[in-house]
Amino acid sequence: MNKKMTITIASVPDREGLVAELWHCDEQWGEIFQEGEDLRLALCPNPNQTFWNFDAEDAANAIREAKERLLDDEMRFSEAA
Repeated sequence: MNKKMTITIASVPDREGLVAELWHCDEQWGEIFQEGEDLRLALCPNPNQTFWNFDAEDAANAIREAKERLLDDEMRFSEAA
């Protein structure tokens, strides 16, 4: 994954469980969260441009890694509760 792409697992007040935040440099471009049995992807508007423009493979890798990390952390979180 490109070094400009990062993932943060977080607990946010507007979501029931954990979320995987997708970042490009210092801007959040999306998040993955669980809604019932489904994983959902929410895309954030780009504050600096009319649309996001980055390498498709980097974005796909970030989504794949975020999904894996979120599911792993959710499992550990539910086991600890």
